[in-house]
Amino acid sequence: LPQRPRPPRLLRAARAAPVSHALAAGCVLGSLLAAVGPGAGPGAQRRWGVVPAELWGGGPAEWTTLLTSQFVHTGWLHLPANLLFLLLFGPWVERRVGGLPFLLGCLTVGPATALGHATLHPDSTDVLVGASGTVAGVLGAFLLLFPRARITALYPALLFLPLRLPAWLALGCWAAVQWLAARSPDAGAGGGTSTAAFAHQSHLLGFALGLLLGRLHHRRTRPAAPGDAEITGKARGGVPRGGALE
Repeated sequence: LPQRPRPPRLLRAARAAPVSHALAAGCVLGSLLAAVGPGAGPGAQRRWGVVPAELWGGGPAEWTTLLTSQFVHTGWLHLPANLLFLLLFGPWVERRVGGLPFLLGCLTVGPATALGHATLHPDSTDVLVGASGTVAGVLGAFLLLFPRARITALYPALLFLPLRLPAWLALGCWAAVQWLAARSPDAGAGGGTSTAAFAHQSHLLGFALGLLLGRLHHRRTRPAAPGDAEITGKARGGVPRGGALE
């Protein structure tokens, strides 16, 4: 559970990173509609989510689910977890690359991750929903743009001991865990692939795409030099301008 960067006050945060907060609001709205709106329930999730077997065998309308699936979540932890990481790391990436490039990047990474999942599992009838691929892409871009920035996090494996680690190590370990989990012998019974393994694979796809887009931006602009700065600080809008992270 990341503890830093700490989000600023709500209104100031929304002004500082409007795209990040608009995407978060879209996820909340889409999830609410799927849960309590007209036709709510598993039917709504299947209608808005990506079903690989139906995607490849259906018409053009099925391809819109590559986008709509990003805004629908299931379970009591799925949505809050994605919002947490999106609102902690998204504003930093958004301020670095700009609002429009950040929006286009998110709307590219999410559907591309879903398409990659459908390509890997073309016969699957399981429903894929959620912005986990998009959020993983944000983490990948953050790693490229702020590799030496410090992140203070709580680690369950260490009895929730808070550690202050550079981004390359903290996010690199996260990616390694996703890779190991996706390759675990317990990922699927009888040689199949479980829903949990699907999630880890989507995280890896999104993370890789985020690294790629972060690299493309990195080549067009001067590199960030955060040094040993910790991801904290106060500035207008709650996102540091100038200083070590600029």
